[in-house]
Amino acid sequence: MKQPRKVTIRRRKDRQNKPTVYWREPYKGRARQRSATFDTASQAKDFAAQKYLELRSDVSPTAVPVEWGRLCKLHLADKRANQCTNLTIDLTTRTLARFEGICGPLDSSQINQVAIDSYKAERSVQMRRVWKKGELVPTKANTAISPAQLNKELRILKALIHWMQDRNYNKQKINITMARERRKIPRLLTGKEIDNLKIQASKSPDMSCRVSIFLGTAQRAGAVERLAVKDVDVEHSRLHFKEKGQRDRILPVSEPVMQVIVNYMASLPPGRKWLFHATDPTAKHTSTIFPRRRWNKIVETAGLQSITPHDLRETCLTLLAKSNVSAVIAQKLAGHSNINTTMKYYINADDEKMLRDAVGELPG
Repeated sequence: MKQPRKVTIRRRKDRQNKPTVYWREPYKGRARQRSATFDTASQAKDFAAQKYLELRSDVSPTAVPVEWGRLCKLHLADKRANQCTNLTIDLTTRTLARFEGICGPLDSSQINQVAIDSYKAERSVQMRRVWKKGELVPTKANTAISPAQLNKELRILKALIHWMQDRNYNKQKINITMARERRKIPRLLTGKEIDNLKIQASKSPDMSCRVSIFLGTAQRAGAVERLAVKDVDVEHSRLHFKEKGQRDRILPVSEPVMQVIVNYMASLPPGRKWLFHATDPTAKHTSTIFPRRRWNKIVETAGLQSITPHDLRETCLTLLAKSNVSAVIAQKLAGHSNINTTMKYYINADDEKMLRDAVGELPG
């Protein structure tokens, strides 16, 4: 598609005769018209000149500097237009605020390798501080936040840099290296522990249904909480999950799991829209907050410690690995976009088996 570059300024009566800048920009393979209204003609002319250079990013040798406040506003608006989740937008907003607090309100052309490295170094130190009596003080290393949080922020900054470079806001070469994360060993449940959990959950119909879906599909708790009654296909034994990131997936379930779901649905009041939580039949949305207190009580009664729904998901993936199920099939079932994420659990299972075989050969 040819790059649209025309930028015009007109005054509109329905906008109090204020100067309005019009331009067209690429969107999903075609051009769409955008506009911005300003109080003075000089502001409109400055914006039009900047927008013109931005639209000529393929031929312009220099970057178009954008002040920090407007840069954040445009980036967040673009994320909302791309239907990013509220959680992603909230994390992005907080990360940008932290970046401004550490590096200052830089314009787009001033964001370089030095600024990113300074942010990473300062955040690494800040992760080892806590609030005591109203001021930040250093703490021991074992009380620090895991590097996973820092990597989340670095990935958000990496996305910001790519977004700026696509729009000619920044032309610098910036390399962002992730912090080294400590490998997490999954908490795997034994067969006896799973049976005890099922027995205690059976006292509550909705929790029993949740546990059956967790163990029968290896899905996240949020996806299970978003299930509606219409998402249950009893005839074909399938469930329609609404995953994070606006992804929908249809997965088959076994007959025993479907029977548990059918028995639970039979106890629901007529006109119920959501499988869990929502009691109002006219409710348009359901809460995706998992009932953590009830879950912890069931886990404690079953004689388990610190078991989460995600531990059931990891247990299912590891059991698939031990049953010689293909990693590609497990990836599709888990909904991982990267097979390396799935292989973390497979590698753990293989390591455990190989270690047991190895220590069996020792003379101790």
